[in-house]
Amino acid sequence: DQSQPWDKVYQGTERFRPLSKFNFEAVFDKEIGVVWEISPSGEEMDWYDAKDHCRNHTVNGIWGWRLPTGEEFATLLDRSNDPAIVSGHPFNLQRDDYWTDTTYHRASQDGENDRAVDIIFELGEEGLGNESKWFGHGVWCVRGGSSYDGQYAPF
Repeated sequence: DQSQPWDKVYQGTERFRPLSKFNFEAVFDKEIGVVWEISPSGEEMDWYDAKDHCRNHTVNGIWGWRLPTGEEFATLLDRSNDPAIVSGHPFNLQRDDYWTDTTYHRASQDGENDRAVDIIFELGEEGLGNESKWFGHGVWCVRGGSSYDGQYAPF
């Protein structure tokens, strides 16, 4: 029987395994099967620059990074903590807001879809929101997993 990473919810530090291949600057997330960088960029970028940043990003000379989807980021949320991120995480967060790769498809009155989903870890504002793609947020790259431009379509 081969279990998939999402078959188990890990508690505390057992969820994240530091990776020597990435000079211990990244961790494997056993719960969802992706690799997160430990120290995401604190630089504020619009969504387009954030996507380019991850595409051109290397950790220990290794390429293949992307923005996480909203669903991947949501697995890190924990409203019982301040900031609202899971206990035992190894991350060195420079900010409490980051872009996701998930586009927000809800046409405005002029028919444009220029919004993307963002994540906020600040307690009291935590969760997934949506912003103009030209707004500035932090950039946190991930590797592996679904690697698709997710779409969130509200009711």
